[in-house]
Amino acid sequence: MLFLMFTFYMMFILMVFLYSNMLMIWFYMELSSMMFYILLNKINSNKEMNIIYFIIQEISSIFMLYMYMINNLFLMNLFILVKMGVPPMHNWLLKISIFLNWKILYMVMNFQKIIPLNLAYMYMCNSWSMMIILNLFMTTFFLFNAFNNKYLYSIISLNSLSWIILMTFFNKMFLLIYLMMYFIINLYFLKELMSKNSSNFFNMLSFKMFFLFIMLNMISFPPTLMFLMKIKIIFFLKMFNLSKYLLLMMIMFMLLFSMIFFMFFLNHLFVSKWEKENFSIMKNMTVLINVFMLIL
Repeated sequence: MLFLMFTFYMMFILMVFLYSNMLMIWFYMELSSMMFYILLNKINSNKEMNIIYFIIQEISSIFMLYMYMINNLFLMNLFILVKMGVPPMHNWLLKISIFLNWKILYMVMNFQKIIPLNLAYMYMCNSWSMMIILNLFMTTFFLFNAFNNKYLYSIISLNSLSWIILMTFFNKMFLLIYLMMYFIINLYFLKELMSKNSSNFFNMLSFKMFFLFIMLNMISFPPTLMFLMKIKIIFFLKMFNLSKYLLLMMIMFMLLFSMIFFMFFLNHLFVSKWEKENFSIMKNMTVLINVFMLIL
C-alpha cells in the first residue's frame, strides 16, 4: 500500500514537467501533496506535527494560486518560499523536523521541494535574490543551535536550498544535475545518521571514511564537488552583473558555514573510532562520479 502511494506521489511530481501552465502545475502539486499526506500519516506517528505541516502547506498553496490569479508575482514568490521553508520563513520547518520520521524528513527536504523549485524557475522575481543571498549568512548561525541530528540535517538542507533557488534564475540543466547529485549525497548522509544511536551528530563515537566523504560534500568543504558546483553558481551570477563585493560575500558565507561545521566535527575526527568500510556498487559509483566531475 505504501509503495503504491509513493509511486503515485512520484508520478504526480514528474507530471508537472509536462506542463508550463500554472493551473495544471498547481493541480498536480496538490495531487502529489495528497499522496504525501497519506504517507505522512501512515509513517509518522506524531499527528500534531502532521497537522501543522498540512495546514502550512495548504495555506501557502491557496494563497500562491490566488496571487497568481490577481497577477501579483512578488507575493506569489513569497508563498513559494514559505512552502519550502526558506529563511526567514523557516521556523515552522525547523520546529517540526525533529518530530518527523527520517524517511518523511528526507522527502520533505528533497522531493517536496521539486515542484516549488519548478515554479521558482518559471516565476521567481530577481528582486528576491538579495534576500536569498542573505539567507546563506543566516543559516550559518543556526549551526550553533544544532542539538539534534534531524535539526542539523534541516539546517544543512536550508543552506543548500538557498543555492538551489539561486540556480533557478539562470540554468535549468545545471539545476537538474545539481539536484541529482544533491539527492544522492543526502540519501547516504541520512542513512548513516539513521544507523547511529547518538541523537547528536557531534557526539558520535565512530565514523566511516565514506561518510566523511559524503559529509564534506554536504557542507561544500573545498575542494569537493558540491563546493565547485557552488563556485560555478557564483560565476553564473557574475554574468548578471552582480556586484563583485556581493559575490565575495557569498563565497565568504559558504566557507564560513563549512568551517564552523568542520570545527565542531574536528573535535571528534581524530579521537573517534573508524569503522571498517564495506563498499557497494552504489558507493563506488558515487565516489567515481564525484571524482569524474571534479576532473571536468
